[in-house]
Amino acid sequence: MNVLDHHSRLVLAHRAAARPDFWGPTEDASGADASGAVEVVVDPAGLVRAVRVCDTGLLRTPEALQARVLEAHRAADTARAVAVQLAHSVEEPPATPEALVASLRPRVRRPNDAVRHARMVADSGGTPPTHAPPPRGVQGLSENGMVTVGTDADGRPATVLADPAWLSAATAGALQQALLQAFQRAFTQYADTLTTPTGGTS
Repeated sequence: MNVLDHHSRLVLAHRAAARPDFWGPTEDASGADASGAVEVVVDPAGLVRAVRVCDTGLLRTPEALQARVLEAHRAADTARAVAVQLAHSVEEPPATPEALVASLRPRVRRPNDAVRHARMVADSGGTPPTHAPPPRGVQGLSENGMVTVGTDADGRPATVLADPAWLSAATAGALQQALLQAFQRAFTQYADTLTTPTGGTS
């Protein structure tokens, strides 16, 4: 799927705020792990809207929970990226979903990107832009303190941790609620890092 650098994310967020229809699709996207034990639903902006646990028996260890939840989230986010690509594409879409996914490429920095960045630094008096990329990921903790979702430096979910004793007996409903809370709090924490000044001028 497309991977945007930090500055591109800020530009997209600004444009999306100015134009409600910027993202194109308005429906949520979902994805499940290969076993079907868990399903994750994301909105058009990539925020987790729901987590559905279909088989708690396959999620009873922290290792299994992390692997299956992250797999489901990747599937949902890929479906979201495909929907965005189709909504903004003016060309005939590829014949198959697999071909479309293969056609999505990360943004490639070009020399003029570096030139523009250098000018931004010069205009700010020799200091980096106000919003610097966060140095590391963040974490979101569920209300009961039993599930933690951690992101990488780009805001993508990277870890899902759970208390082993609680997980071994948690109901599907309790697990769904804890996962959703942890996801949403992690994304809120990450969004805060993007809007908190870290240097330079405003």
